[in-house]
Amino acid sequence: MTKIVHVGLPKCASTSLQVLFAEAKGTTYLGKGARPTPIEQFIADFKLKVLRIPTLRGSNYITKAVRDVFRETLPSEVEITESMVLECRRAVDEGIGIFKGDTRHVLISDEVLSGAGFIYFNKPRRPLEGIIEGIGKIFGSEALVVVVMRSQISFLVSYWKHLVRTGYPFTFGYFLSQQSSDPVQADSWCSVTRSLFYDRIRRKAEEAGVRVAFVPFEDVVKEGRILREVFAREGVTLAPGLPHRRQSNTDESHIRKLKRNRTERRARGLMFDPALFERDEAVYQKVLSSGVLLDETPHQERLIEAFRPENRAMAEATGYDLKAWKYPV
Repeated sequence: MTKIVHVGLPKCASTSLQVLFAEAKGTTYLGKGARPTPIEQFIADFKLKVLRIPTLRGSNYITKAVRDVFRETLPSEVEITESMVLECRRAVDEGIGIFKGDTRHVLISDEVLSGAGFIYFNKPRRPLEGIIEGIGKIFGSEALVVVVMRSQISFLVSYWKHLVRTGYPFTFGYFLSQQSSDPVQADSWCSVTRSLFYDRIRRKAEEAGVRVAFVPFEDVVKEGRILREVFAREGVTLAPGLPHRRQSNTDESHIRKLKRNRTERRARGLMFDPALFERDEAVYQKVLSSGVLLDETPHQERLIEAFRPENRAMAEATGYDLKAWKYPV
């Protein structure tokens, strides 16, 4: 029996993949975005249509128990105890039983499990290599962790744009200034780069004895050959194509949202020290006057130089042509 756990990363087509996974053949899907049971759907419809209570997007799991126990166990920095391991296994077994699923394979998908959650989750987080080790503790030799990797600067641009759409009030240059180029020190709540040193994560997983498949985002959104080969080796068949692809918002819309976040200072803006806004003010005004969303910043080149040796090592280890996919090499 194989336990496949797709942990993201965020902004790497996770929502689209979850739609694809829900229709996979040869596995029981217990992850985010799966269809609810009939009783769960009835309750959700009753809440929405009768009580006028919308269903939270986060509860869109085929079983809430799996979502809750895995989110409580893996991304946090608390020590993973034997009781937590047993609780995770129990939730999976119950999910299989509820849906009379295929016991040969189980597939769980949730980008929150990457530990690279958005910075508004201002809590200690276990780094991705620790999460992979934790999945190994839960499932042992049956585990296969799937990580969708993405060219780092492209990831950071997409990640920052998501933050802006959800209330982040700082420019791209300021955001990059907070990103660490040291994988060991990149675990502060405002830096997400620790999850982007892919070869380091690969080596740590190898040392922990946990199987990990790194699938390039650039493959996922095009032909998906590598993605399907990874799952086919585990006896799981994925349908062709990639559903649920949403169009990106324009730069103009992001500038409008950045301005709104900056001027209205809603709940999320209040999380930040006013002195930080002064530090970012000149660049912010330049963005408004020029209409150019991504301001020039030396921090981009700093990060590129940090990622180059990692990407070269990753390309050598996997055989991936990362240069063709515009990874810094």
